[in-house]
Amino acid sequence: MAAFPGGLRGLQFLPLLLLLPLPPGGPRGTDGYFPEERWSPESPLQAPRVLIALLARNAAPALPATLGALERLRHPRERTALWVATDHNTDNTSAILREWLVAVKGLYHSVEWRPAEEPRGILMALGCSRPCRAFLGPHLACHVYASGPSHTLAWWPGPCALHTSSPVLHLEAFRSAVCLIFCDIVYDWGSLRAISLHHSYSRSSYPDEEGPKHWSDSRYEHVMKLRQAALKSARDMWADYIMFVDSDNLITNPDTLSLLIAENKTVVAPMLDSRAAYSNFWCGMTSQLPIPAFIPSTGMMDGYHPDFSLVPTLEVQMYVCNKEVYGFLPVPLRAHSSLQDEAESFMHVQLEVMVKYPPVQLSRFISAPSKTADKMGFDEVFMINLKRRRDRRERMLRALHEQEIDCKLVEAVDGKAMNTSQVEALGIQMLPGYRDPYHGRPLTKGELGCFLSHYNIWREVVDRGLQKSLVFEDDLRFEIFFKRRLINLMRDVEREGLDWDLIYVGRKRMQVEQPEKAVPRVRNLVEADYSYWTLAYVISLQGARKLLRAKPLAKMLPVDEFLPVMFDKHPVSEYKTHFSPRNLRAFSVEPLLVYPTHYTGDDGYVSDTETSVVWNNEQVKTDWDRAKSQKMREQQALSREAKNSDVLQSPLDSAARDEL
Repeated sequence: MAAFPGGLRGLQFLPLLLLLPLPPGGPRGTDGYFPEERWSPESPLQAPRVLIALLARNAAPALPATLGALERLRHPRERTALWVATDHNTDNTSAILREWLVAVKGLYHSVEWRPAEEPRGILMALGCSRPCRAFLGPHLACHVYASGPSHTLAWWPGPCALHTSSPVLHLEAFRSAVCLIFCDIVYDWGSLRAISLHHSYSRSSYPDEEGPKHWSDSRYEHVMKLRQAALKSARDMWADYIMFVDSDNLITNPDTLSLLIAENKTVVAPMLDSRAAYSNFWCGMTSQLPIPAFIPSTGMMDGYHPDFSLVPTLEVQMYVCNKEVYGFLPVPLRAHSSLQDEAESFMHVQLEVMVKYPPVQLSRFISAPSKTADKMGFDEVFMINLKRRRDRRERMLRALHEQEIDCKLVEAVDGKAMNTSQVEALGIQMLPGYRDPYHGRPLTKGELGCFLSHYNIWREVVDRGLQKSLVFEDDLRFEIFFKRRLINLMRDVEREGLDWDLIYVGRKRMQVEQPEKAVPRVRNLVEADYSYWTLAYVISLQGARKLLRAKPLAKMLPVDEFLPVMFDKHPVSEYKTHFSPRNLRAFSVEPLLVYPTHYTGDDGYVSDTETSVVWNNEQVKTDWDRAKSQKMREQQALSREAKNSDVLQSPLDSAARDEL
């Protein structure tokens, strides 16, 4: 080994010393050579930038709910931009959107408003009793003329470009003048005594459309141009994602944006539910367009990808995510449908949401129109509800409120809470020989309470002399256009002078071998055959009297078995021998206007009639059984021969477009 120089000779053992462990008793708090490194955690990543593009046309009834759903999306608003466009409106869609955007513009990263030029209105006030006022919205042009007998007294030109408050024009000096107000929108003319409002509709419709709901070629072309403009705005602001939303699509899942972003797809849409086999995507279009999925409405596009002109040519797949319940949408209407049809169709979506989920919350930034309830021409509308079923009560009351139906809440008789002495005091005896056709058991206390609830209503109908009444139970769901269809039906019944006692509005048809007889000259009505359920029905004063005269408490059976006995359609002859006369004139709506919210075995299915005890023995408990509880199963399919195909149909029955 070569010798180290004299001054470095001791360093030959340094490598060995470095390998030796440190002796104990080193500096306090040290366990190694180096002190613990101090560092601060990194700041969290910012949320992606999302532009939400909303396109609306004649969407005033849907906007309060749609905008409210957008407000509740759990994505940082400072990382969210709004792009809103509207065109060709005949309702106040523009005013609602403008009101909302002004209220929320400070909450979001940016707001872009793309209104098409709207038709100019002419408001004529004849002989104003008080000073006339024209309320103008932001960016609205307005020209006001106040004319005397032969000359112009004043002229106030626009446009007005105020962003925060609407100017108010006072015509103090012209109380007796004829005032012509030309403006885009007049918000309030409550001080005018006589008004005629005329619109030029040249800009409120497309030249090739058949109606406001018709998707003509020119409308498709215009919508595609709007979407392209929204996409350009998203790219210009370097948005990471763009989310297209239709004005009648309810996004009820507040985590929709984050869930779709997590899918990491170029184009992905949340699957939206509807009342039928319709959703926001099309599959297997044609051999000329062989793409697995085509997304025509609500969907998200990833902004990271470069520009491309045609998705299929670049083999970019479109995806639909159905991992969660994201929201709901209405089934498209036919081209000839009206704006009233559209409003009621969207309202029906809100009713369907309430069947399984919390009700849709409206936007807190815009004022929703008030509702005026009525009884639809009936003397009374009853709604039966068990006091302990608060969830059903709240849902039904809200559903009736949405449809502007006024009802009287009737507390149902809780048969399960009745003791033997209470039953005996009412003189209640079960019909001799009665056995449930599926379980083979006698009457339950739940069925007893259900019967008494309806029985009490029949007594009230007679005591108050109500000529015609509508009865609801609390576990039903409404069909689309329910109110209008029932009103039209009752109008036809009265016009024809039909002698009727009871009309089923919802039921389960049990005779499925032969068709029921259609009622001549009355649309959507058949003579009822053996049926189950009393979900909803119309009862006349004479019908209630017939039911009470039968003295059913002394020979009780379930109410939906009793009614077919009384119109002589029950298949068990032994039951019918205990009641005479059996002359109830019973009919049924066809197709039905209400259905159960749940069937046997569905999630959330609860039966207060089956989950009970035997009527005269509290020790014998009863419950529904998936194999035996056939009564609350869905209506079995009817053969072609048994369908009520000859019944006259209402135009409203064909208002909804066939599912694609």
